[in-house]
Amino acid sequence: VTSYAIAPALPAGLSLNPSTGIITGTPTTASAAQNYTVTAANVAGNTTVSLSITVLSAPTGLTYSQNPATYGVGTAIAPNTPTVTGTVTSYAIAPALPAGLNFNTSTGVITGTPTTASAATNYTVTAQNVAGNTTAILNITVSDAPTGLTYSQNPATYGVGTAIAQNTPTVTGTVQSYSVTPALPAGLSLSTSTGIITGTPTTVSAAANYTVTATNVAGSTSATLNITVSAAPT
Repeated sequence: VTSYAIAPALPAGLSLNPSTGIITGTPTTASAAQNYTVTAANVAGNTTVSLSITVLSAPTGLTYSQNPATYGVGTAIAPNTPTVTGTVTSYAIAPALPAGLNFNTSTGVITGTPTTASAATNYTVTAQNVAGNTTAILNITVSDAPTGLTYSQNPATYGVGTAIAQNTPTVTGTVQSYSVTPALPAGLSLSTSTGIITGTPTTVSAAANYTVTATNVAGSTSATLNITVSAAPT
């Protein structure tokens, strides 16, 4: 070969040596995949090859659809999917995810069914290509279902027109919400976030059982609470 040529021009920052055909340089601008025709010639003729070149920018702006994420032991999670700007050739995560969860190194998607409770922990996800990388901090908690729900006053007897002392729950594990059925006597209310019962009863109510349920993503526990509302004697 006496000379080499290429068409169209290479991406900015790259060059072809017309004597050796070697391509060198440092790309300065991203460029979509494109075919370049390299011609090797001498006085008798030439031969060509089509060379495909892509120049990537480093990915940016990595985020996850669920962050922070709270999962339940034994409950399959909805796939936690990443969003990122740019082309990613691989993903990595550190430290290792809680037992039962899987990380796809091609897509960055997290799937699986947690098998063991795990305290809130930060995980660093890295999305990378040949130009560089971007990272995201992903916080994951794995909870067991709550257990052992009890109340400080049970059974409880209240008086019409008298504000009650807070009736507070005790429970083992993390609770995301509380509920009660049937509805509490008029004037009493249950906090759906703390489970505490407060208020001032307004109507006499015979002794009745109320089921309070403490719930998280892994399951629930219940307590039967007996409440009576009495009028003052006359």
